[in-house]
Amino acid sequence: MNEDPCDNIFVFQGFDAVTETVCAEWRVHIADVNQLRSILAPESDDDHGLNLQYDRLSKRYMRRIGKLCIPPIVPHAIFHRDQPTILRIRYHSISDPHQL
Repeated sequence: MNEDPCDNIFVFQGFDAVTETVCAEWRVHIADVNQLRSILAPESDDDHGLNLQYDRLSKRYMRRIGKLCIPPIVPHAIFHRDQPTILRIRYHSISDPHQL
């Protein structure tokens, strides 16, 4: 079975320091999930599919993750404030049997 490209969609979230709510999101495609795993959870077998939310990413991690994006990105400054989050999002067709 071929992997769906939509399975490799992740979202960076930047937070407002005053309201502590999400103020910006950036959707990215990362083809090499194994490489991303080596950055986010190098010594963990608990989240093989990277389905957890990873908080408080350092600038260094953000730059490394940005290089994995297709196309490569340099994360905007808003994603460097207050240690942003990355999470995986999954798309499912409304006609998928498990969605009905």
